[in-house]
Amino acid sequence: MALAADASPSPRGDHRDRLALALMLVLTTLVMIVSGRWRPALMELMGVDAAGHWAWLRSTVIDGDLRFGNDYQGIMEPHLWPAHSEPLPTGHHANPFPIGTAIALAPLFLLTHALLLWTPLGAHFPADGFSLPYGVAAFWSQAIWAFTGLFAMHAWLRRWWPRGPALAATLLVWLSTNALYYTFPHVLNNHSIELAGMPLFLLAWARWQERRSASRALTAGLASGALFLIRWQLVLWPAVLWTAEVLRGRSRRPIPRSLWFMPLPGLVLALPQLAAWRVIYGEWLTIPQGGGYIHWSRPLIHLLLFSTNRGWITWTPLVAIGLLGIAWGWRRDRWLAAVFLAGLVCQLYISAVVTDWHGAWGYGARRLAHCAPLVAWGLAALLMSLTGGRRRPLLHASLVLSLFAVWNALFLVQYYQHLIPYHRALTWHELAGDKFHLAASLERRFAVRNVAEFTAASRAARESGDIARTREALDLAAA
Repeated sequence: MALAADASPSPRGDHRDRLALALMLVLTTLVMIVSGRWRPALMELMGVDAAGHWAWLRSTVIDGDLRFGNDYQGIMEPHLWPAHSEPLPTGHHANPFPIGTAIALAPLFLLTHALLLWTPLGAHFPADGFSLPYGVAAFWSQAIWAFTGLFAMHAWLRRWWPRGPALAATLLVWLSTNALYYTFPHVLNNHSIELAGMPLFLLAWARWQERRSASRALTAGLASGALFLIRWQLVLWPAVLWTAEVLRGRSRRPIPRSLWFMPLPGLVLALPQLAAWRVIYGEWLTIPQGGGYIHWSRPLIHLLLFSTNRGWITWTPLVAIGLLGIAWGWRRDRWLAAVFLAGLVCQLYISAVVTDWHGAWGYGARRLAHCAPLVAWGLAALLMSLTGGRRRPLLHASLVLSLFAVWNALFLVQYYQHLIPYHRALTWHELAGDKFHLAASLERRFAVRNVAEFTAASRAARESGDIARTREALDLAAA
């Protein structure tokens, strides 16, 4: 049996499922817009991650160079800039972020830049790569790529499972993990691009499994190279799948010639990143974060999975069900389950040996967001085994599992409203208890904010001796 599906193309009767996915996307987007979480005023380019990803694009298109100093100053908050202001011996500023996100954002960036240059919109916003329209373009680009990944994930699952389990698993994983947050993030990052890149690669690989032609090997190879450009650790997935296919071919059947050809287009696509490193760091291959960033002998996998500081399972417990489902899939295809588990172990290890294994400000285990298709595969395997794909049992099982979506929605409220800290482990009460009385937590949050605003207004009024401003402060306190 091949490493992809039972090698049958996706059936044509899936248009209703795709319509259901589209409807869910529209409804979720409307909820985000109505709640005020997805509006232009919040789509600001700010922070270290945004500066790193955006600098590749802005500096290349607008400045015509790879000198990022002015790009960083235009995006980073003033207190962050000093830590990144010192140039390298090459004269360039370090940029540890890969170029794939910039490439993915380029279409809407170029469209926005053209509109500001050649239409009346430019009279209201400067065409400098920093103004609000660029931020709106960047955030909508992230959402569009995440939407693309959702459909690609469903198409890949359909090569394995019937319509019911595939659709249920797709929706449950999207609504119950950090995939939902990274579709509508509050800062620019590359995780929404990962959500598209990983399922598109898996889909390309599955299509090659169905017909092992040179053209499909070319597509799979390019998808492998794209993973490297999006996040370097993701190249471990094509490496594991390619190695497994070679080993299996040597033991059971002749290895297809197209398999030997497959790495070549990926290597070609990786050249822009390697060339950029050569210019900035003076080396073709490097760890751009610096030598002390990775601790190879200290994998904190247990914390990565179970810590309250953004542990993968602790924050998004549906992941545990999906991982169990992959192990359960051993009964269907031992080789495939073993390959999936081997790839996951590689990702867990490489994510657990970095200094900031917790991902700092991220929502959940952000460096594992790309594993959503694997979690969905395991969930679909479990649903198929428990329900046989029958509609009523599948509906009941999905309703039970939707409790994880409720958990995730409550977590998002905590995160968006700053009810939980961004830079430390949560207490168990913050993790679980606060979700049962969010209204009281929100009241406390607003009260603290009002007190802070009143204190600041009162101090300013006293210092200025302005009676009118003092009255405004008192009115604020009364409100």
